[in-house]
Amino acid sequence: MKREVATRPRREREWTASPGAPQNQGAAPQQRREPRLEQKIRERAYAIWERKGRQQGSAQQDWLQAEREIRRESASTTRTFV
Repeated sequence: MKREVATRPRREREWTASPGAPQNQGAAPQQRREPRLEQKIRERAYAIWERKGRQQGSAQQDWLQAEREIRRESASTTRTFV
Protein backbone atom coordinates (compact mmCIF):
# COMPACT_ATOMS: atom_id res chain seq x y z
CA MET A 1 0.00 0.00 0.00
CA LYS A 2 1.45 3.34 -1.05
CA ARG A 3 1.30 6.15 1.45
CA GLU A 4 0.60 9.65 0.21
CA VAL A 5 2.52 12.48 1.74
CA ALA A 6 1.28 16.00 1.44
CA THR A 7 3.96 18.40 0.36
CA ARG A 8 3.93 22.12 0.21
CA PRO A 9 6.07 24.26 -2.04
CA ARG A 10 9.25 25.64 -0.52
CA ARG A 11 9.51 29.35 -0.16
CA GLU A 12 12.79 31.12 -0.34
CA ARG A 13 13.59 32.95 2.85
CA GLU A 14 13.85 36.67 2.42
CA TRP A 15 16.69 38.27 4.29
CA THR A 16 16.13 41.83 5.31
CA ALA A 17 17.87 44.06 7.76
CA SER A 18 16.10 44.64 11.01
CA PRO A 19 14.58 48.11 11.41
CA GLY A 20 17.28 49.25 13.84
CA ALA A 21 20.20 47.87 11.83
CA PRO A 22 22.51 50.46 10.30
CA GLN A 23 22.32 50.71 6.55
CA ASN A 24 25.66 49.99 4.93
CA GLN A 25 25.78 52.61 2.21
CA GLY A 26 28.58 52.26 -0.29
CA ALA A 27 29.62 48.78 0.81
CA ALA A 28 30.11 47.44 -2.70
CA PRO A 29 33.64 48.86 -3.27
CA GLN A 30 34.79 47.59 0.13
CA GLN A 31 33.36 44.15 -0.60
CA ARG A 32 35.23 44.02 -3.90
CA ARG A 33 38.53 44.93 -2.23
CA GLU A 34 38.35 42.48 0.64
CA PRO A 35 38.75 39.28 -1.40
CA ARG A 36 41.87 40.76 -3.04
CA LEU A 37 43.26 41.83 0.33
CA GLU A 38 42.56 38.40 1.80
CA GLN A 39 44.25 36.72 -1.17
CA LYS A 40 47.36 38.88 -0.71
CA ILE A 41 47.47 38.00 2.98
CA ARG A 42 47.00 34.31 2.18
CA GLU A 43 49.87 34.37 -0.32
CA ARG A 44 52.15 36.25 2.09
CA ALA A 45 51.33 33.85 4.94
CA TYR A 46 52.20 30.94 2.65
CA ALA A 47 55.52 32.58 1.74
CA ILE A 48 56.29 33.13 5.43
CA TRP A 49 55.48 29.48 6.14
CA GLU A 50 57.80 28.35 3.33
CA ARG A 51 60.56 30.72 4.48
CA LYS A 52 60.37 29.19 7.97
CA GLY A 53 60.92 25.71 6.54
CA ARG A 54 57.23 24.71 6.40
CA GLN A 55 57.02 24.23 10.15
CA GLN A 56 53.64 23.05 11.34
CA GLY A 57 51.74 24.69 14.18
CA SER A 58 52.30 28.34 13.40
CA ALA A 59 49.56 29.05 10.86
CA GLN A 60 47.88 31.70 12.99
CA GLN A 61 51.12 33.53 13.73
CA ASP A 62 52.10 33.40 10.04
CA TRP A 63 48.68 34.78 9.05
CA LEU A 64 48.86 37.61 11.58
CA GLN A 65 52.38 38.53 10.50
CA ALA A 66 51.31 38.53 6.85
CA GLU A 67 48.29 40.67 7.70
CA ARG A 68 50.45 43.23 9.52
CA GLU A 69 52.94 43.39 6.66
CA ILE A 70 50.29 43.78 3.95
CA ARG A 71 48.37 46.43 5.89
CA ARG A 72 51.58 48.33 6.65
CA GLU A 73 52.59 48.26 2.98
CA SER A 74 49.10 49.34 1.96
CA ALA A 75 49.13 52.24 4.43
CA SER A 76 52.55 53.47 3.31
CA THR A 77 51.51 53.28 -0.36
CA THR A 78 48.33 55.23 0.36
CA ARG A 79 50.25 57.95 2.20
CA THR A 80 52.75 58.26 -0.64
CA PHE A 81 50.11 59.04 -3.27
CA VAL A 82 47.81 61.28 -1.23
